[in-house]
Amino acid sequence: MSTYLKSALRFHARAVFVDFGGTLIFNRQQTSNGEDYDRLLITLADILAKQKSLKTLEARRRVLEVAENLPRTLNEFADRLGIIIDNAEATGSLNGYIQWLSSVYQTDPDAASCLRQFRKQGLKLWPATTHSGLLCAMKLEAVGLGGEPFFEELSGGKEVHPMGKMTRGFYTCLLEKANVAPEEVVHIGESHIWDRDLPMNAGIRQIILLDPRLQERYLQGENGELYVKGWSVIRHLIAPVDQA
Repeated sequence: MSTYLKSALRFHARAVFVDFGGTLIFNRQQTSNGEDYDRLLITLADILAKQKSLKTLEARRRVLEVAENLPRTLNEFADRLGIIIDNAEATGSLNGYIQWLSSVYQTDPDAASCLRQFRKQGLKLWPATTHSGLLCAMKLEAVGLGGEPFFEELSGGKEVHPMGKMTRGFYTCLLEKANVAPEEVVHIGESHIWDRDLPMNAGIRQIILLDPRLQERYLQGENGELYVKGWSVIRHLIAPVDQA
């Protein structure tokens, strides 16, 4: 980081890419790596075992097999497994999983109004995350962001690129999905590697990185990226291209 911005600065875009873990959704408490996804698959396996009278290991094997085919929504998962998810038993199990997520994760209180403002301005929002679309949906619901269709599509990780988010190809594919040029995008994240270096390698130069440790509201980095204290700051830093 280098320069404190004393004058107003805005990035201009047609689309905004948003990282989930550590940016839009972050931990209240530490969990083991991938525990959220593992618990989701176990919950689905328990529902399958009860509805199909299967042994636990067989139910989990089938769920893992379906998960490899990358269903993006809960309904797709249910259809492929042949289970009913809108009966009381299944709903109770899924609600229990979401309650657990709510105890583990939270979002910035200003995030919803910021996303709502971007949508109102005509900006298209896309997840740029390692999470699957299904896990995105579950976490949005858990932190209170599930009531509105903020994003054009919920997909992430290997659903976007075979190698997941850990390659610049992920951002190239996401640009194609969003039908925008690199200079028409702002990417919001928190990691220097995954949310700064990789998107920059794909041609995206308008980068915002969250850093709640900042004393200032925001700083400019050596390559033009912005470091911001929170979502209340972000809302003032992005405008549609027609306001350039």
